[in-house]
Amino acid sequence: MPPQMFDSYQITRELGRGGFSVVYEAYDHQLQRYVALKILNQDVVFSHTGRERFKREVEAARRLHHAHIIRVYRAGFHNNRAFLSMALIRGGTVANLRTRQPIPPPEVTARIIRHTARALEYAHRHDIVHRDVKPSNILLDQNGRAYLSDFGMARVRGMATVTRRDDIIGSVQYMSPEQVHGLLYASKASDIYSLGVVLYELVTGRVPFGYANQHSATVLSEIVSRPPPRPSTINPQISPVVESILLKALHKDPAQRFRSPLQLAAAYQGAALRQPVRVMRPKHAEQGGRHSRQRRPASDNQNPWLMYVLLVGAILFLMLILTQ
Repeated sequence: MPPQMFDSYQITRELGRGGFSVVYEAYDHQLQRYVALKILNQDVVFSHTGRERFKREVEAARRLHHAHIIRVYRAGFHNNRAFLSMALIRGGTVANLRTRQPIPPPEVTARIIRHTARALEYAHRHDIVHRDVKPSNILLDQNGRAYLSDFGMARVRGMATVTRRDDIIGSVQYMSPEQVHGLLYASKASDIYSLGVVLYELVTGRVPFGYANQHSATVLSEIVSRPPPRPSTINPQISPVVESILLKALHKDPAQRFRSPLQLAAAYQGAALRQPVRVMRPKHAEQGGRHSRQRRPASDNQNPWLMYVLLVGAILFLMLILTQ
């Protein structure tokens, strides 16, 4: 446990830890707010790979500003320890959610996948591949909104790779077949596969491979060579349409998967909730411009002067009859 004060941050409690870092809740005396303070482990800071991961996360934070990506406030070094201060999301992670609800309601799952897909779509447009999409990297606020975090593994255009072709880093259960051969092979389609694994886990209660505490080598071999178990054999309530969506997302061939994260999210929402994802329209359409999808009824568009003349005529006709 680091000292209670770390730079300008007063640490209040630990939120989580992994192989590279520990995350604390802390009060930032400069910003005068509570933040999530990520402090890299001492040995990581002095390793080449650790320093490069830190640089990637900082660069991704510099490039990406999106409603569903964790906001990074500050990055730096203090007493030879690298750190990041980020927005504090108090609802836990999707991994925490699954301990309470192994299979969340479809509307909750659809929202998580939709928000994560928006974050990935935005990152992909900025030439960043996350390469580590998994439940512990998707945070939830108290209103159920999802936020993608931890871009330390990301492939960032313009930055040299820090992994060799045969390096395998990350959570093996969420790796795509091409990632098993090394992170150099990871692409945007790999993020779609990993998002598909998250969706598979949310609707079946388990990951397709590595659910039985198998050895990592066995899991990697199955990811490459075996088809995923049909979801309906695990959860009989899964419809054939949802099953086909999951199997498409987890296709061994990247070209056979969904073309984008949003396409996957839209397919699941349409099948599970029987409603399409709202398509964003141009601003002038939302303001009722000529391209607006909603039209007034024909009766509302008639000439008001014609209605006035007809009304006056009817009144005069009645007066004529009454005076006779």
